Formats: sequence, C-alpha cells, structure tokens
Amino acid sequence: MKEKDPVFKRHFENSLYENDHGGITVIAHMFDIIHDIKITLDVSLPDFIISNANLEIAKAPGGRCQELCPRITELNGRPLKHGFTQFVRDLYAGSEGCPNIVNMLLTSVPLAINTSWMIAMKHGLPTEDIKTTQKAQMKDVCISSKAL
Repeated sequence: MKEKDPVFKRHFENSLYENDHGGITVIAHMFDIIHDIKITLDVSLPDFIISNANLEIAKAPGGRCQELCPRITELNGRPLKHGFTQFVRDLYAGSEGCPNIVNMLLTSVPLAINTSWMIAMKHGLPTEDIKTTQKAQMKDVCISSKAL
C-alpha cells in the first residue's frame, strides 16, 4: 500500500552539546506550519542543575504565546530530579500555558542525565561521580532506574 502524503507534519529535534562551563547545553526545537519553538538550557555537571534557561517562540498560532517566554527563567537553579516533571507541568500546563512546551521540556531535559557519562568519558574523567548522581536523580523515576 502506498503511503499517503501527510496532511500535517511536526518536527522535534533534541540536541545536546558540551558547553564552555563543563556542563551540557540542551536544545529542544519544535517546528511545523504554525509553530517554531526553541528551548535552550544549560545544565551543570555533576549536579544536574539548570543554570540558564531560554525560550524563543519565532512562530506561534496565538498572539499571547510570547508571554510564556519569560516564565522559562523559573527553571534556573532547578535540579533535574524527582519532582521536575510536576514543576514543568505546574509552570506550563493548562489554559495559561502550552502543552508543546511541556512536551519539549519533558522529552529533552532527561537526556542531560542519560547522556552525561559521554562527556565524562570524552575527557577521561571518572564516571563514578556522574553515575552516582544519575542513580540519585533517576531513583523512582522509571522502571530502568530499578536496575541502577
């Protein structure tokens, strides 16, 4: 059966970079015909604390969407640990928020924890500190954390 052309297509891209501060920069980008949203977060290592958060909305369906940009700074100083998901929902869910921003944050930010060991290995650093912090951060978060 021939695949049909989509009526609508949405793109999500999550990228992680080593930043100049010895941590990770997480960039989440979502775009489609009516949206172009980019979230950039600097996350410190080995403690996994957001040190700088930025939200850019280049294109959105509503005029009030830009009002959401300053709110992202409430993530500054926030550790990536149990309770982060609820904090994001409280910050951006509901009629005064944006489900796309919630989804972007919840799919991209955990990658900082899941991939941090790669940076440690790249620099020949002991990965035990990172792994110990990962275990603490992921405790009771998902089924895979039971094996940690």
